Amino acid sequence: MNLNTLVKHVENYYNSKNIHQVRFNALNKIISFLQVKLKESNPEIDEIFQLDKKKWKVEYEQYKQNQLNGAENQVFNDLYTIFSRSNDV
Repeated sequence: MNLNTLVKHVENYYNSKNIHQVRFNALNKIISFLQVKLKESNPEIDEIFQLDKKKWKVEYEQYKQNQLNGAENQVFNDLYTIFSRSNDV
């Protein structure tokens, strides 16, 4: 699975649950962050999601120079959940 496919799965999930726009905004910000990280180290997406979720949350906080808000925290959780489910299939 690539990052674009994962984003589409998350967006479809949010649309099916009528998730508010703030979560979509957080998703876009986190994806931008992940794209920067992918360019820096060029890992496969599988490798990214094998790393500890807490590590990524801390790195994201450093990147944005502020604490995670609730929507951003949930986006990280959703990305990990949907990624792991897609690999179980």
